[in-house]
Amino acid sequence: MLRTIEMYTNEYKDTTKKEIRKKKGQFFTPAEVSMRMAAVENKYPKNQLIRVLDPGAGNGILSFAVIDKLLRSGYKWLDITLIETDTEILPVLEYTITKIRQICESYHAECTIHYIDQNFVLWESSRLYDIVICNPPYMKVRKDSIEATAMKAYVYGQPNLYGLFMAKAVELLRDNGQYIFITPRSWTSGKYFTKVRSFLQKELNIKEIDLFSSRDEVFQGEKVLQETMILYGEKGQIQDEQIKINILKDGTLDTGNSFWAAADQIKFKGSEQYLLLPENENDLKIIDIMSDMTDSFESSGYHFKTGPVVEFRNLDHIHKIYQTGDIPMYRSIHIQNGTLQFPADTQKAQYVSTDEESLLIPKQNTILVRRLSTKEDLKRIQACKYFADENTDLNTEFMTVENHVNYLTRKDGMEMTRNEIDQLFDILMSDMYERYIRLINGSTQINAGELNKLPLQRIERSINS
Repeated sequence: MLRTIEMYTNEYKDTTKKEIRKKKGQFFTPAEVSMRMAAVENKYPKNQLIRVLDPGAGNGILSFAVIDKLLRSGYKWLDITLIETDTEILPVLEYTITKIRQICESYHAECTIHYIDQNFVLWESSRLYDIVICNPPYMKVRKDSIEATAMKAYVYGQPNLYGLFMAKAVELLRDNGQYIFITPRSWTSGKYFTKVRSFLQKELNIKEIDLFSSRDEVFQGEKVLQETMILYGEKGQIQDEQIKINILKDGTLDTGNSFWAAADQIKFKGSEQYLLLPENENDLKIIDIMSDMTDSFESSGYHFKTGPVVEFRNLDHIHKIYQTGDIPMYRSIHIQNGTLQFPADTQKAQYVSTDEESLLIPKQNTILVRRLSTKEDLKRIQACKYFADENTDLNTEFMTVENHVNYLTRKDGMEMTRNEIDQLFDILMSDMYERYIRLINGSTQINAGELNKLPLQRIERSINS
């Protein structure tokens, strides 16, 4: 039956442009993933009413999967609430609801189905649920949107709907209720999910995590840039001592590797409360090494900043061809294989006029780090060294950096020495740091804030003189 639901969903996808579905934050759960997510624990008495909530129902495939699992496990008294506002997917959802009724009848089970056509974030429920299972919409909303306003306790910066769904779902669970969510990994470390993580730290007992070994494994053909995870938990303020990590193989949903990690080793670590996502025992060793470092780049007096030049806001100041008095603007294309290559063979702007002071950066030694890497890049950290005395072609006292590049400074304003740059660069480009950044960041983007929080063994002051 899941295959049939998937077939009708594919017909909907064929008649709906990918851009429209992406604008809705709509990525449908495949049948195999739905079955895995629906493997809920059989911990309730068989004569108990089980209430299930699917707050991002979409085509209803998760609802069918979990009801099917409960029926096969002997439960006869079920109540399920499906919430969906997209009228274009409604025909598929209605078909799924009909099939849920039919399968309940075949098991001689009493099943009450509630379809809610309301915004889940704004929806008010008088009930609490035993199970929440969800593939939420993945889309950013404005800080002054009705959703962000309604969930302001969980908003930090620009919110994403899926983070708000995660928080509200916990609110609607009974104590010890089961929590199953498939999401991008960005919430585990992203700055804008800080308050969501803080809430989950207090209210969710994480039991198990599924990690996919390929970024394209789950939503095939959708060009998803972020790695995906499934989170299994229970509502409760007492965390189990260990969390099970499952690494799912390419091409299948078979567990390629499973191991246990101590909860206090990976759950919401450091001042940013990151959830670390190791993929093997060696990753746990790296986490231990990094956790033993008491300093970070930031606490050691360094500060990564994001380049000040946002192109569309500065069209009057940027140039593709050098004009008298211009300064160089370093962008991602100039960072190639650990070296700075300027100018580049590109049709994009590489020069900036000096008439806008806010764009000017004093010409000093630094490290440039791309904010975005590509799927094809072997290393997530793409960086290069910049030495002021080696970049004298334009003979200026300033340079600047485009907004997709981070650059390193010292908080005290002093210029970093060559030796200092060499050591910091070697640290950043080491295999251990490359692996650690992947543990805390499942996307191809590295923000300045994440770089500043990276652990750092304090460098000897003698190299700073």
